[in-house]
Amino acid sequence: MRSSAPTSNVAVAQAVAPACPVPASGPSRRTLVALGLYLAFSLLLLGGIATFVLQQRFAERDAMLSELQQQLETRMAAHARERQELESAIAGLRHELRGDRDRLAELAAKNVALAASGRRQTAALAALTDEAELARRRASLFDQDARETALWLETAERERMALERERAALQARFDALAMERDLARQQEAGLRRRAGELEQRLASLSGAYALATSQMQDRIRDKLDAIERVVSRTGIDPEALLARANASSGDGQGGPLLGLDELQPSSGGDHAIPGLDAALAGPMAPATAFADTLADALDDELARLDAVPRLLRALPLDAPLEDYRITSRFGVRTDPITGRRAKHGGLDFGAASNSTVGATAPGRVTAAEWRGAYGRLVEIDHGLGFTTRYAHLSRTLVRVGDIVAPGDPVGIIGSTGRSTGRHLHYEIRLDGRPLDPAGFLEAGRDLPGILDG
Repeated sequence: MRSSAPTSNVAVAQAVAPACPVPASGPSRRTLVALGLYLAFSLLLLGGIATFVLQQRFAERDAMLSELQQQLETRMAAHARERQELESAIAGLRHELRGDRDRLAELAAKNVALAASGRRQTAALAALTDEAELARRRASLFDQDARETALWLETAERERMALERERAALQARFDALAMERDLARQQEAGLRRRAGELEQRLASLSGAYALATSQMQDRIRDKLDAIERVVSRTGIDPEALLARANASSGDGQGGPLLGLDELQPSSGGDHAIPGLDAALAGPMAPATAFADTLADALDDELARLDAVPRLLRALPLDAPLEDYRITSRFGVRTDPITGRRAKHGGLDFGAASNSTVGATAPGRVTAAEWRGAYGRLVEIDHGLGFTTRYAHLSRTLVRVGDIVAPGDPVGIIGSTGRSTGRHLHYEIRLDGRPLDPAGFLEAGRDLPGILDG
């Protein structure tokens, strides 16, 4: 934003007050609106970030559950195949064992029936007995493997149930997060509606501000034109005087030099208001730009108006005597002593004896002394290069360094120095150059009506 924002706030406050300016108090409406936009878009951004994070977490949980389920199904299928193979092997062994038993029975019958072949049958029986023992051992081993397989299947079933419970818990968490997401979306919609309302309000306020600024600028310009017309009667350029008064205010300006591409519409950097630049570039941009243009113009007019009091304080617009008559005017005249044409650098006022001579503007006494042809003289510095001289006094009432206000007594009318009789020789000088006091007296008579109007 421009560094003249505080002046713009003062300008708005003065635009609302019809009489005298009132200092601005509290934050401006533009600041409050910017703060509202900042809060609205911050909430919107936080809602979007929360939704994105939740979606990412749901996707990671779903991927992990899918992977675990696939591993479980693979292991269960492998266990089922191994169990089926073991059951087939056990069934085969049992079938072989039944066959062996049948053969033993046949051999026993043959042994009873064929006693002659006992030795052969005994040897064969021993061999069959060994084979049967081996078969029983193999069956025992298969039974042990079957029990271990059943135990592993039972463990796998418990793991599957635990995973199923975890999956149910995750599903419940997912449902809760989905509800939170829906709520965040509803809040986002509400914030968007509120942002739209704030945009409309800002556009309306910008229009009202532009109208008030334009009206205030017109009133200030009219007042300044009237004051300049009156001041111009002194024979001095009013613009030059206002520029001098403005330069004497002591108010400075400065700051680092930045390129046009370095200046951001909002505060920028780490303190930028999210979304403010986009909002200003939206429908309110024309109204905002127009209001800024009017504010710049109003700042110029206010700067000139601020310089007016300093200028008026320095202008000696009052008459140095209450009751007087002008006995000799400014410019070329017939010298009262020599009778020849000569320049006269002031006005001569005639007044009653012992009349008090008053200061015609506030200032500081720089001389209270006898000064040759001037006789007893008082000189006052009013600032901005203006000085006044009060000559031929019978007595001075001030000392060097005294601060005087308009109308304060500075001396008594007399006839000291180069004078033909009782009068006041009154001079107004700007940067040491004498000016015609008549124009100042005329401006002093007309100015109160303009200032009160």
